[in-house]
Amino acid sequence: MLAALVVSFLAFVLQMFPLPSGLGQLSQDVRAGRASVVRYDSDGQDTWVRWSAGPLTERSLTYAGDPAAFESQLRRQAGTVRFEAEDAAYGMGGLGLLILPAYPLALRSPLLRILVCAIGLTVVLRCLTAAGHRVSSGPAWLLICTLTGFGFFAYLWAEPEPLLHHRTPTPGGHLRALAVTAVAAAVLVAGGWLLRSVASWAAG
Repeated sequence: MLAALVVSFLAFVLQMFPLPSGLGQLSQDVRAGRASVVRYDSDGQDTWVRWSAGPLTERSLTYAGDPAAFESQLRRQAGTVRFEAEDAAYGMGGLGLLILPAYPLALRSPLLRILVCAIGLTVVLRCLTAAGHRVSSGPAWLLICTLTGFGFFAYLWAEPEPLLHHRTPTPGGHLRALAVTAVAAAVLVAGGWLLRSVASWAAG
């Protein structure tokens, strides 16, 4: 479960922070068959474009013009391509990195979305029904997990035994739960930054 969440979060990081690129690279990816769908958002003057060129390769560019001009130019350079209008921030802004429902629902892969939501539901049900936890009491974990996506990682990290196994709460569990969540958040952010740096180096 923890491994699935880590993979899903890294995929989300790549989506939220794509590699900067240009129209020439986009045309090349389309002609080579690496990109068949181009997503864009616009304010009427500039157009922000994103596309996937592989499982771990998300690219973006900013086009100085409206979507119609961008579509026309790309079709002249690359041929047939499908365009989709999209909110570049998925309608979430910065909250997408913290609020529980936001990051799983923003994942492009339907399989990952279903998997992460199922894991989240399992963890929440565990928080509601367990008699005791090794690190903290149920209410503390429930609050953490429903307010931040990092809580799922922290819970599975701190509760490595089967979810149906009962544990006796330990003194100071609430503070330890908060500490574990903070460390999990730091590890995930650092891991996401490292992955994006490696992907940028490999693409360059």
